[in-house]
Parts: sequence; structure tokens; C-alpha cells
Amino acid sequence: MDARATARPLKLAIAIALLCAGVATPCSFDSEPMLFFTVRPDAPIERYVEGQLGILQPGYARSHLVIAFRHLSGRPPSPVERQGFLELLRHRLGEYPEEQVLPQETWERLRTSVRGVEYKNYPDSSRVLDDEEYTWIDNCTGDAFTTAVETLNARVQTFGAKSAAVAAWLDAQELVFGNCSDGDVSVPDAEESLPAIIRADRSYQKAAAHFYAMRYDDAHEGFYTLANDAKSPYRDVSRLLAVRTLIRATTVASEDHLQQAQDELREILADRGMKRYHESAWGLLAYTVALRAPQQRFDDAARALLAGAPSARHARTELGDYTTLWEREGVTPGNDELTDWIRTFQNGDVAHALERWKATKGTPWLVAALTHAKPTDAAAEKLLQDSANITPRSPAYAHVAYHRVRLMRDEAAAHAELDRALAAALPVSARNQFFEQRRFIARSLQEYLRHTPVTIVGEGFEPTHGKYTENLLPPDAAVVINYWMPVEMMAAAAKDESLPELLRSQIGGAAELRAALLQKPDFDLAYESAQRTYYRPVVRPFNRQTERVHWWCPFYHYATEDGVKPPRPSFLPDNDAEMEKLNDLGSGASWLLRTTLERARTHPDDPRVPEALALAIEGTRWACGDEETDALAEKAFGVLKRRYAKTKWAKQTKYWYRAGS
Repeated sequence: MDARATARPLKLAIAIALLCAGVATPCSFDSEPMLFFTVRPDAPIERYVEGQLGILQPGYARSHLVIAFRHLSGRPPSPVERQGFLELLRHRLGEYPEEQVLPQETWERLRTSVRGVEYKNYPDSSRVLDDEEYTWIDNCTGDAFTTAVETLNARVQTFGAKSAAVAAWLDAQELVFGNCSDGDVSVPDAEESLPAIIRADRSYQKAAAHFYAMRYDDAHEGFYTLANDAKSPYRDVSRLLAVRTLIRATTVASEDHLQQAQDELREILADRGMKRYHESAWGLLAYTVALRAPQQRFDDAARALLAGAPSARHARTELGDYTTLWEREGVTPGNDELTDWIRTFQNGDVAHALERWKATKGTPWLVAALTHAKPTDAAAEKLLQDSANITPRSPAYAHVAYHRVRLMRDEAAAHAELDRALAAALPVSARNQFFEQRRFIARSLQEYLRHTPVTIVGEGFEPTHGKYTENLLPPDAAVVINYWMPVEMMAAAAKDESLPELLRSQIGGAAELRAALLQKPDFDLAYESAQRTYYRPVVRPFNRQTERVHWWCPFYHYATEDGVKPPRPSFLPDNDAEMEKLNDLGSGASWLLRTTLERARTHPDDPRVPEALALAIEGTRWACGDEETDALAEKAFGVLKRRYAKTKWAKQTKYWYRAGS
């Protein structure tokens, strides 16, 4: 074993730590392919809610970390809690099952079917409050459309789709929903000839139309009247809606009815006859508390999330309020176990995490300590010992295994740990991250290539939802192949069937050109390259070969990817001589221009020269150049115009370009 191999295990943990810190989600709305997200888990989000946590990131939204804490602490969310959490996360992420139909669409399809007209689109349910401030409200909620669908179906069943009663009901309901986005229409009184239930519906529709038109005094009077009408089928729900009107008037119209609203909500909650509406009343009461006493509401939500919520509605509300109020002015997140853990996990306070781990032996604190510990920390070895018993059955397993490898100094132990982890069921992002660790400690080319292809989980912040159907080349592997891998090894990689066919083909093409550049970088090769602007002796991350960059950059450019230089795998031999020779060639554009100018000097009558000059000059416009490229392009332009002025190539070449301009 040589000296480098002997010293290597001592450097393993630090090198892997650098490697693992090198890939992050960019803080922008771009389409860069991502191997894992730093702000959210993989899609579909329901797998995460069910407990497939993968490798947690400190940058995850706190709503994701609440769910992680519940799973890690041995108190996983109940089925109803998972339903509520999932509803909130889907709403925030804008990710719904493909088969899910919005209530607005269900309503519009039913309405148009009963009317006998063509369905076009569902109505807008939001209303702008201030154009300049970009403020708006979800004026007509999904519940409103669901209730309308249920009512219309019931009236159709009773009276028939073509009846005057249903037509009158629809006339009124269309006016109601016409106020959702920008209308200000009142619903007229029902004709006495209409059935009693249609007339009762009309009173409710009149109050609802006032509400959506933001005429809150009229709406409150309408609902209050119905709430006091013992004969109205809308008596109970109108009692709740009268309170909701008071709350909406407070939040939208800047009136102060919160105390009255809270008093009435507590009366509803104390009334067993209103049990059907207790959950809705509780949700409204929680909302008013958040408005008047945000600290109290935050603390209540934290306690509820620790203890467990009794229903999906409660779970969604508690998680939503807790995470929304965390940053609210006047709220100081406390020291309850949940809040303390999230704060520690995000800010990287290793000392506190270790203190809590020693005191509680709770898995969440072990996870927090492992996440931020460094291989050189005094506690690293103890953390490795303490975490050794976390099994694949634990929701913490993937996260713990990843950070165990990061802290390990022994390469054989790291190999064994990674083999166990990769045998487990893993989210795609976790598998990508384990593959990255595995590539660094690969002992052979075959082992390296076996863990090279990765699957893209998203672009920027957005999941791909199956856009990528094949495994691609990750950025760190592109650096290894382009800068550190000898050409003979590249040629061997191109034949390794553990790689996808497209990637093998690209590596093979790069190896072929690289070998030619190393052996005989003459004008024949330059002429061929001038005609094939996509011809490159390098491969690009994520198999990107259609980008509009001609030829190749100076080879030192490929020593990093996006400013990150991953550790060099130990199985690679010294490649300095090759890289020195390739670096001496400069960028593809400079090499091509220089070689063609030399051909023009030594063989001015070669009919290929003017074509090569013209193509090289034109291609420089989209080339990745070096310090010589611009001067070479200007010189080539002069030679083409003076010496080959009568050729079609000189006539069609109007300008020379600065590289990349």
C-alpha cells in the first residue's frame, strides 16, 4: 500500500464532509436539475408524511420539520393527523393528486350540465382587495362550492333538472358566485309560487351574496335572521356564518368585532345541539386568537402538535398556525421540546443538541447532533457509537446513516455503512446523496461507475413529476471524468454497461476527441471540429449536450462544477501530464483559431482554410474562450478578409466576435 493510501482513512471524514456540503438548492427560481431539495422533501409529499423522511435538511420548511419530529420522537402522526398535515402541505406546495378535482370545477361542470350548455372553465374564487398592494382573499372557499353541488343535486332529484324550481335556484346561485371575484349583485326575493325549500334556499343565498360582495352588515343581518328562524333549515349553519361575517368584517373592513365573535363561538362550542359545527367553530376561534393573542395561539399550537390532534381539521389548523406565527411580530418561540428541536436543528447548535441527547436519549436530538457535528469534534466518536443501533426500521435511519458515513474516519466502515443503507428502501434524493458518498470512496472504476447515474428529483424548487425518465450524470462525477480521469479510463467507462447508453455514448465521444487532441492536434482535427460545434472532449452534468456553447472551455474550467471541487477518488492514477498538455491547448475556440491560422501560414492554398476560418470566427460568438480567444478571432478575421476575400466564406463573414458576447 502506498503512502497516499495509508494516509487516506484519516482524511476520509473531512473529505466527505466537504463533498456533502457542496450540493445545494440554488436560492433562485431556475430550472437547474436538482439531486435533492434543501427546502422541502421529495415529491410526492405523502410519502414523507407517512414517515419516509430520507435525509433531512436544516433548510426544510418548519412544517416539514414538525412532521419529522413526530416520527423521530416515536409518536408518529395518527391517520387523521396525517390527513390534515397532508392537506396543508399540498395546499402550500400546490401539489394535488392528478385525479383530484377542485370543488369549483365540480360545481361548474354540474351547473353547465343542468343548464345544458358547454363547460368552459370554473369561476375565479379570489377577490382582490388592493391592486397596488397585491392583497387578495380566498372569497369563495371550496366548502361553498361543495355545499352548492350537494344542494343542487338534492333539488334536481326532488324537482327535476328542467323544473322551474331548479332554474330559479340556479339563477340565484349564479348571482351569488358572481360576487366571488369582483361582483356586487344582490339576489332578489323568491317568488311566492316557488316551493318552500326553494324560498328557504333563497334567504340563505341572499345573505351569502351580501357576504361575497363584502357588504358585511347586510350579510350579518341576513344570517342572524336565519339563525333566529326556528323553521329555517339553515338555522344552525347561519348561526356560525353570522360569526364568520363578524370576523371577515374585522379582517377585511377594519372593524373590531373579535370579542363578540369569540363570545358567540364559545357559546356554539358549549351547545351540544351545534355539535355538527363544533370543528368549524373551533377553527374560527383559533383564528381569532391568532389575531388578538398570537403568542397564546402559537403556544397552544405547539402543545397540540406535541400531544396529537383529534381530527384532520385540527391537525391542519395547528400545523398551519404554528408555522405561520413563528415569524409573526410579537411572537417569541418558546422552549417546548418541539420548538427547541426545530430551532436547534436549523441553527446547528451542536452543544445544545448533545446536551439534550444526553438528558433525553431522544432520537430527534441524536439526529440534530449528528447533522451538525464535524469529524474533528471530540464528540464525533461517541455519536458514532450512540447511533450504531439505529436500524432500517427507524424513520431516522437514512439520515443517521448518511451522517455516520460523513463522520467516519475508517474507509472500510464507511463502505459497510453505505452498503447497508443502499440496500434499504430510500427516497430518490437520499439514494442520490448516498451514491455521492459511495463514489468518493470507490475502490475501482467499475465501483465508481456503478454509483454514478443519478435521478433528478426537481428543477430549482419544483419537482420534476416524472420529466426525467433516465439516470443522468451528476456534477461531481463530471469533474472526475473531465479533469482527473485518464483518457484510457474514459474509453473503458464508455464500455461499462452499468451506465445508461446515452451517457456511454457521450463519454466515448469525449474520450475519442481527447485522445486525438493528446496525440495529434493538427489542422485535420481542427477542420473537423470547426464543422461540429458540439464536438467536445468533455461531458456535461445531467447529460446536457444541446446547450449553445461551441466546442469546449479551457480544461482548468472543468476542475470544478459551479465553484465546487469534489474530493478526488483514490482509485484514479496521476493524470497531471495529460491535463497539462490539454491545458496548454487553451479553449476549443482558441485552439481551433490558432491551428487554422497556422495552416493558413504554412499551406495558404488549402481550400479548407477559408471555411475553417469562417466557421471558427462565427463559432467564437457562442464559445467559452480564454485570454487569447478575442485577439485570435480578430486576427483570423483579418486573414480571411485579406487573403481569401474572393471566397464565399469571406463574403458571408461580416463580423468577428468576442468570445461569449
